[in-house]
Amino acid sequence: DEQRFWIYDMYTGQVLVHDKNGALISKGGSTQGSALLPSLQYGNVADGDFGLGPVAYVADGDGGCNDRVIALNTTAAAGNISDPEALLWVAGNGDGSSKHVSDPKFESPHSLTYHRRTNTILVADREMNRTVMLSSHGQMIGEWSCPALGGAGGKAWGVRGTFHDEDLVFVAAAESPEDGTHQFVHVLDGSHIRSDGIGPCRVLQSIPLDTSRCVTPHEMSVDAETGDMYLACVTANATQGNVAGLVKFARVRDEGTVVV
Repeated sequence: DEQRFWIYDMYTGQVLVHDKNGALISKGGSTQGSALLPSLQYGNVADGDFGLGPVAYVADGDGGCNDRVIALNTTAAAGNISDPEALLWVAGNGDGSSKHVSDPKFESPHSLTYHRRTNTILVADREMNRTVMLSSHGQMIGEWSCPALGGAGGKAWGVRGTFHDEDLVFVAAAESPEDGTHQFVHVLDGSHIRSDGIGPCRVLQSIPLDTSRCVTPHEMSVDAETGDMYLACVTANATQGNVAGLVKFARVRDEGTVVV
């Protein structure tokens, strides 16, 4: 969304939308909850991304009362993202709603990214040690449960991609609960992803994260112009000290191969 920025406030269960000057223009959720009527509520809402046109996708699943992904029409109901008219579909808990389209059995869908080439969504399903692929209509298409991404590779906390010239998927992984061990950014080959299938899980590179700079990699962002990747880190482990912050990974090219 080029004219607005969205904040996903886990502790209050709210999605906040601001204009480019910082003014609040819409708010979704009033208290942590699962209700879809008479207004949309969120639990430990964690992340989001944007699809074609006015469509926004929200990962409502950093623990808490919900394990779901929600799609919103950001122009419906005069842009009021609390209005049920804005709800396009729910994947995950949402039984009883006419907008409930699937149940991928999420356990803490902590992050998601829109895959532009295939018009699909990749979801980092943390406690299930997998990356799930959803169609633009919320149906589960497939998943990556790569050995390299689970167990000693950690659980998926964040997912982002760069899809303009190279088709790469970045997965931030760490053990849960957070202890500073076995934490990585994995770089995966997304070129085999199709609209009807996620394709093979091919890990191109695994970058270990130094605990002096990062404990528990969380959400991510990729600069669409440069391909640089930004990783937000937090710590719940007092023995690691205060290492919360933002880490930048610069993209470089080595003999025709893109690496981080």
